[in-house]
Amino acid sequence: MGAVNRYGADFSWTYSIERFGCSTRIAYVHTEMRSGEGRGNSVPLVPSVHATNQVWYELIPDLRLTLIHRYVGEQYQGGDFENEFKQIDGYNVVDARIQYQVNEHCSVYVKGTNLFDELFAESVYYGAYYPGMGSAVYTGMTLEF
Repeated sequence: MGAVNRYGADFSWTYSIERFGCSTRIAYVHTEMRSGEGRGNSVPLVPSVHATNQVWYELIPDLRLTLIHRYVGEQYQGGDFENEFKQIDGYNVVDARIQYQVNEHCSVYVKGTNLFDELFAESVYYGAYYPGMGSAVYTGMTLEF
């Protein structure tokens, strides 16, 4: 693949009051191959829209529950430089996270991803679908110095 033009915009918005908050982040990108196979077409495997929406509530001081919605838009299949195959469908996934702020430098969390076990294609190459990750639970610690 040769040179690529990329045009886009990012938008983010956050609102919080006392123990409640919400945010939205949206990224839009338009790609166009400038030369080679597929000149003038979109770059495969690059979705034009990514969005993340969050709502959080502080249950008690230092204990926050966050619901997260992620959206990834349609994209052309891997290797489809001519943009002639069926596009990979966009998908929505819902996550949740509960986090406790131990002190100013340390927090611990439990996060569940893809809570509704949504079936989606993470990527597709010439009609071979690679599924996205199903439901999962993670736990961890964040240290800031």
